[in-house]
Amino acid sequence: METVGFERKEVKTAGFNVSTKCDNVKDKNGNSVLMFLGYNIEHSLKVSFDFDLKRLSETLIAISICKAKPNVDIKFTVKDDSGVKEEVLRNATINARRKADILALSSGVKLGKIVSIEYSWQDIELYSDTKYFDATSLSKMANIDIEPEDIKIEDVVTFIWEIEDDDSSYDL
Repeated sequence: METVGFERKEVKTAGFNVSTKCDNVKDKNGNSVLMFLGYNIEHSLKVSFDFDLKRLSETLIAISICKAKPNVDIKFTVKDDSGVKEEVLRNATINARRKADILALSSGVKLGKIVSIEYSWQDIELYSDTKYFDATSLSKMANIDIEPEDIKIEDVVTFIWEIEDDDSSYDL
């Protein structure tokens, strides 16, 4: 990665796993025994950079000539996801209120105050659905031409309002 301009600190370890590799073999008596074959080491690295087809091409070519012959997984995302996630929550709130108003009006009742808001606080993954992997042609990536699909995200928030009608006020 350094050969294509990445500094060592830009290449992050995303996962590291060491496991034993064994196989069942028959001994001289025909019994199945577990034979230790060695160790399997998986070291996942992550490199992030602005969308730049030339840099992506150079990076894929460098990976293709690497002696380790690594698996490659390319994901397209946004640089700063905090603003996007906040906008999704704002839109969810506006959308929920608009739909609740329509339902209340159609039902002949009036929305009261908010009773509760439920939110799971799960992390939202902001990746394009674009899948790209072609190990056979990594070394031919000089003129790569990719336009990632738009990122689609959704989140779930549950709002509970009191409803009012002319006769009484009750919770739903």
